[in-house]
Amino acid sequence: MDIDTFDRCFKQWLAYKPNKKKDWPQIRDIYHQELGKHTEVQLKEALGRLLTKNNYFPDIAEITNELRSAYKSKPDQQGSSARKTEKINENVLLADRLLDYKLGLGKMPEDAPFWMDDFVTEAIKRFHGGERENYMRGTLGKWIVDETARTLTT
Repeated sequence: MDIDTFDRCFKQWLAYKPNKKKDWPQIRDIYHQELGKHTEVQLKEALGRLLTKNNYFPDIAEITNELRSAYKSKPDQQGSSARKTEKINENVLLADRLLDYKLGLGKMPEDAPFWMDDFVTEAIKRFHGGERENYMRGTLGKWIVDETARTLTT
């Protein structure tokens, strides 16, 4: 996983614990070295679960244990349901990155499917700059989940 993607994984934690922002540049490389081998989806899920459990910034061992516990709770990782969930999660993250790119906040994701652009453009048209802008990412995510699930079942 590249360093920018890795930083996005920790974005929520650094917002939750702003005092860690000053330490993050020094410890980021160590965390990346140890945790960068996991996928973005796996790392975000583990960090999300830890966010609900902990009131403190997790260390590498805690994150690794959370990643392992997720593997143990999903013994059939290659199963159809797990692959569908993984694909849905990947597409939602790609759509979010594409939205960031279109809003001038990030780089263009190279692996975004062509059909995703229409959904992102529609979300920007409907919500960006308006009073309901806070609905933009959630609605886009819902559209992507629905479309991905529809294409995986047909």
